[in-house]
Amino acid sequence: MMTRFRLATSLRLPIVPLLFATLVACGADPQGEETNIGDARSWARGPILATTLALTSSTDTLLSYISDMAIDSRGRVYVADGQTASVIVLSPSLAYDRMIGKRGEGPGEFQNVWSLQILPDDSLLVYDATVDRITVFAPGDSSHAAYTQDFRTTGISFSNMQRLPGRGDYVGRTSRAYYADGRNEDSLRVDVLRHLSWNDEVAMADSLFSFPSNEALVRRRGNSRGQAVSVAGHPFGRRSFTDVLDGDRVVYATSLALEITVVNVRDRIQKAFEYDTAPLPVTRQELRAAERRLRNFAGVLREGAPYTWPPITGMFVDNNERIWVGIRKIDRAILEWAAFDSTGEHWASVRLPSGFRPYAIRDDRIIGAGRDDLGVPYIQIYRLDSAAMNTIQLRPTDADGLVK
Repeated sequence: MMTRFRLATSLRLPIVPLLFATLVACGADPQGEETNIGDARSWARGPILATTLALTSSTDTLLSYISDMAIDSRGRVYVADGQTASVIVLSPSLAYDRMIGKRGEGPGEFQNVWSLQILPDDSLLVYDATVDRITVFAPGDSSHAAYTQDFRTTGISFSNMQRLPGRGDYVGRTSRAYYADGRNEDSLRVDVLRHLSWNDEVAMADSLFSFPSNEALVRRRGNSRGQAVSVAGHPFGRRSFTDVLDGDRVVYATSLALEITVVNVRDRIQKAFEYDTAPLPVTRQELRAAERRLRNFAGVLREGAPYTWPPITGMFVDNNERIWVGIRKIDRAILEWAAFDSTGEHWASVRLPSGFRPYAIRDDRIIGAGRDDLGVPYIQIYRLDSAAMNTIQLRPTDADGLVK
C-alpha cells in the first residue's frame, strides 16, 4: 500500500531557544584537575541495578558499521548494518537467523537501511534513508513487505523516521547537507523534527521543533579541478537525540546537559526535567588518541582545543516508556545509564562498560554493540536484575503526571 503525497507545510511552533554551551576547559592541565571533580547525582532516587553479560554474538555474524538495532517481544534482534542493504536477524541467543530484504529499490528492497522500529504488534518498521521510504514487515513474516510509505514526493530528505504508536502518523528528522563551497555555513546548523500526517490524503509535514545539529569536523579543500568537502563526527562535539515516547509525544535530549524536552505533536513543548552534571575535561591523552583515530582531521580538531566532554552520551525510550540517558563518569571505563519517567522521576540506573553502546532495552534485556581490538563490531545482551526491578516503586503522581 502506498499513499501519494502532496506536501502542505506549516511552521506551527517557533524555534525553541537553542542551548549554547562552551565546551572549553579552563586551567592549565585538565588531567591534573580531574581528581577534584565530584560525580554529582542530585537526581538519583532509584537504585543502581546489577547487570549480567548474558550473550555475545558469534564471529560468524559479519558486521561493519551498525546504524541501529531493535528487539521484539520474542527476543529476536534486528540489526541495520552498513555492509549490507538488508536487515540482519539474530535469534534470541544471538545466532544468525536470516536476512530481510536485498539491494534494490522495489518493495522489500533497500539501498541504505538507517533506522529500525518495533511496532506494538511486533511488526518491523525499516527506514531507508537513501530512497526516503519506510517498509513494514508483519510479525514473523519477512518474505514480503506488508506496507510501504514513500516520502520522496514531499521534497524533504529525512535522516530518520519513526511511526507514532497507535497512529498512522510519523515523525521525521531533517538535517542540512554540507557543501564544498561552504554555502549556508554562516549560521548555526539546525535539524528540524517534522510531524507527517494525512488530511483527506494530503500529507501535512509540520515543523514541530528545531534544535542544534550534531557537531562535525569539516575539511574543505580545492584545486584546479574543483572543491571538495570531508565531514567526520566530532568526538567531543554536541549531539542531539530524539525518540518516540508514545502516540503523541517525542523526546529530545542534547549531549550538553542532563535535560529532557518532551514535544507533543499537538502543539506543546515542555521541558520535562533538567539536572546538574559535573564537567569532565578532555585530557591531553584523550585528545591525542582522537587525533590518531581521525588523522585527516587532526588539524581541525586541535584548533578547537581544549575541550570538555559532553556529559550525555545518548538517549532512547524503552518498551515501558522509560527514558534512558547515558551519563559520562569520572571513571572513563564505565557509563551510567539512568532511567527516568516523563516527569523526571528517576526509576533506576545501570553501569555498563563505556565501550558498549546500548540501542534498546526491552523488559530485562539490554541490547547493544561493542568493538574488538580491530574495530570490528559485535553484539551483546546484558540482563538486568529482574527481581530487583519488580521491587522498585516510583512516587505516586496526580492526574497530570506530576509527583504528589
